[in-house]
Amino acid sequence: MGRRLDGKIQPYWTDSKNRMPSPSPVLIATADHRLALLGQRIHARRKALKINAKTVAEAAKISRMTLLRIERGVPSVTMGAYMNVLEALGLAIDLNTPAVPPLSVVPPERIGIVEAHLGDNKRVARTAAAR
Repeated sequence: MGRRLDGKIQPYWTDSKNRMPSPSPVLIATADHRLALLGQRIHARRKALKINAKTVAEAAKISRMTLLRIERGVPSVTMGAYMNVLEALGLAIDLNTPAVPPLSVVPPERIGIVEAHLGDNKRVARTAAAR
């Protein structure tokens, strides 16, 4: 808590001098694992290119500490910061290739019914059932 000149107490997040990183959101275990892998891949790419953290951070328009948090897979870092780093390192995320089926979005028995009606296109079936 910070004190204003008039003596009133104000929370630290409203005081521009005492900004702290956002708290990390609670992640599903697989999402947490994927984010950690993404951070490791970003780190490995930076090392393979033999570029130091300061140079990548400057190219991505973020701080060096934010880059290090990205390389650790910290979930509270903004998607924009992740995307800037990926762009700076010449990496891309393939959103067209499904990694695994969605987790418990739709009850399994409902997914089975929709898949039976849609035939071989099971990914479309899961998406259709979830909406």
